[in-house]
Amino acid sequence: MLGSKPSSCKVYLLAPKKQDKLNTFLQENLDSRHICPSKSPMASLVFFIKKKDGLF
Repeated sequence: MLGSKPSSCKVYLLAPKKQDKLNTFLQENLDSRHICPSKSPMASLVFFIKKKDGLF
């Protein structure tokens, strides 16, 4: 719709333990500059997919 803005919300809810792990991962990678904050108004610009060995 013209003039409307996307809503800022979580698309995928995570269990508290997984959310804590994700927050830690993101903060560590932000601090090391492996990733940078997005300035896009859209939510969930990246997806984390578990590898066959169980790691991210």
